[in-house]
Amino acid sequence: MTATIAILIIVFVILLVLNVPVAFCMGLAALLGFVVMGDMPSLMKTAHAMATGIDEFALLAIPFFILSGLFMGHGGIARRLIDFANVLVGGFRGGLAFVDIFTCMLFGSISGSAAAAVSSVGGFMVPLMNKMGYHRDYNASVSITAATTGLLIPPSNVMIVYSLATGGATSIAAIFIAGVIPGVMVGLGLMIAAGILAAKHKYGSEDLFELNEIIIRVVGTTLCLVIPIGLIVYRAQFAIPVSMLALTDENAAFQASLRTINLWTVLVCGLLAVIMLALNIVLALLGMPKDKRIIIAGLIGLQFLPILLGKGYFVGQLYEGGNRFSNLSLILVGYSFLITALLFWYGTKVSWKGFITFVQAIPALMLIVIVLGGILAGVFTATEASAIAVVYAFLLSVFLYREVQWKEIPGIILKSAVTTAVVLMLVATSMAMSSVLTLENVPQNVSASLTNLTQNPYVLLLIINAMLLIVGTFMDMTPAVLIFTPIFLPIVSRFVGFEMDPLHFGIILIMNLCIGLCTPPVGTCLFLGCGIAETTVTKVIRHILPFFAAMITVLMICTYLPAFSMWLPDKLGLIEWSGKGPGWPVYVISILVGIAVIAVVSLLSARKPAPADAVS
Repeated sequence: MTATIAILIIVFVILLVLNVPVAFCMGLAALLGFVVMGDMPSLMKTAHAMATGIDEFALLAIPFFILSGLFMGHGGIARRLIDFANVLVGGFRGGLAFVDIFTCMLFGSISGSAAAAVSSVGGFMVPLMNKMGYHRDYNASVSITAATTGLLIPPSNVMIVYSLATGGATSIAAIFIAGVIPGVMVGLGLMIAAGILAAKHKYGSEDLFELNEIIIRVVGTTLCLVIPIGLIVYRAQFAIPVSMLALTDENAAFQASLRTINLWTVLVCGLLAVIMLALNIVLALLGMPKDKRIIIAGLIGLQFLPILLGKGYFVGQLYEGGNRFSNLSLILVGYSFLITALLFWYGTKVSWKGFITFVQAIPALMLIVIVLGGILAGVFTATEASAIAVVYAFLLSVFLYREVQWKEIPGIILKSAVTTAVVLMLVATSMAMSSVLTLENVPQNVSASLTNLTQNPYVLLLIINAMLLIVGTFMDMTPAVLIFTPIFLPIVSRFVGFEMDPLHFGIILIMNLCIGLCTPPVGTCLFLGCGIAETTVTKVIRHILPFFAAMITVLMICTYLPAFSMWLPDKLGLIEWSGKGPGWPVYVISILVGIAVIAVVSLLSARKPAPADAVS
């Protein structure tokens, strides 16, 4: 270890122990590192590394997503998503825990913030679960761990930072989509642990679903998922030829027409949003109650789906052989109308209350559709999508839900500016620290050390996962991503016989650091959740262990079976993945083994607390 690295580590650790903000720990450590190197004026070099670190167009998406998340957080979105989740999963044993996890998955993907999910969703669900007899430490554990799923399910700010850390080797759109399946798997793993603990402790035994209600939910979920999954699998038979997408003179006319179609798609979506909001204002002036106005807005909002899907019909008319693409688009438009019809059927035949709850959440859920749908359809880039998300969230919170008052807007903007400044300060100082590490050949030295330690790629990945789990316990996600991506990515991507794709490594890195958010001594979600539940870290740790087991189990599965991260971006045409991996029986067995591990750990977890502790 060189003197520069020794000074850097010692200064960083000392400042961290003294509770100095992480950004200043890294900045001062990097500055002293440059001083020890002494090859040029240290202040100049530190300032240059910080300035160039944040001089990236892709980083513009971060303040926009932060602002849209704040609007959604203050706009009453969490309560409507909770009601929506309660209709879907609230009637199972331990249903409130399922509602908490499912809502965090939705809200986290909308806000892109784990801390916001703990505060907004946990702030509502934990007191409710306490009241219904669930143990408060169990409730805190559910909210703390579930909040991290939103960092894997797009859009996510940390994914944008990772794309920057790879130097453009990973596109933002690709890593957004790569996180969907692992994020859902983490959520399902947490639900398994929560369900087993709820059954063991007899939580949530009231108002359980009847058999017919369970069947309706299974059939409805299947209808909503089977066709999209089938189309993803066979997408290559319908996709636009790659040769048509190349920016060449021969394709100039096609590219110009495609841009025109994208522009019209944005304009029509904007017009639909204006109609939705204008109609809401008119109905408000006529005296219609807000709940009914939101139902009408939700039904109008559903039409974003056929607009985005219908774009493909016009694209297919632009090139020879595009009839299949056009026909597929028409089928999808019809499918979206079928989903709307099934929703009406559910309301009239099964539960009108459930229908109302579902529809009221649609305007909020459409943010995910607009952002991801627009990116995948090629209507706009991820950075442009973040700006559109701000406009949509503003209109929704101020004019439709009317939960945000005009006088609150300056405060929200100020808070987003402060949060953005914190994030960008972390990015800047992380890049300065990373520059010191690079100049001192730390990535090469670490690579050589790990390669000498083991030649087995599976052992290597286990070691890297262990190191990242330790890092996540004391370092925020943003600096950890920026510092350790340049160190570990070259190792795993060039290891002989096991060349890991940067996209796959990014998901593994983020999953590790998500666990760190739930662990002491720095875990943001842990301390927020304990504060909301009015309990202590010491008490929660015992109850949170089964949820840790679920998260680590899913992490191991996604680490060694890359298809869980790579399959969806590959099928959607965002990457070209040549890895074949093991056959499907290995994936099925790994999932079954993972479920068994989560179940065993949950059953062996702490005994049921005394009834007096449950709501104390």
